[in-house]
Amino acid sequence: MLALPWIVYFDLVPIWEDMDDIKVCVEVWPNEKASQNYFLVVNLGLQYLLPLSIIIFFYILLFIKIWRRKMPKIVRQSSDDTLNDWNTRIVEKSKIKVLKMLIAIVSLFALSWLPLYAIFARVKFGPPFDDSTFEGILL
Repeated sequence: MLALPWIVYFDLVPIWEDMDDIKVCVEVWPNEKASQNYFLVVNLGLQYLLPLSIIIFFYILLFIKIWRRKMPKIVRQSSDDTLNDWNTRIVEKSKIKVLKMLIAIVSLFALSWLPLYAIFARVKFGPPFDDSTFEGILL
């Protein structure tokens, strides 16, 4: 449903005016502002920032639940508390590992989609492309 406007605003246009048979599919919006607003709200907002926010929110809830959970303690016959201290350290280290894993998952999601949205933002809001735009990329 979010991509439905693209059905309306994408069109085949000739690459060169003298060759009508070679065409490329491009966005043809009524005005530039509509194109930019669609990108900001739908592409960036609903397809990147909203899912990222939901993932972060639920992983924070998951981590809070894990952090508050009481782990069963190993009971030892002697009065030595070193085993209980050891058990507590192991549990704390496990919780830190879970936190690191959750941060890695969220970071991986955010960083893997970020270049695509950065390129789209450059196309939508940056200056028009010319021949010098691609010189650094092609060299």
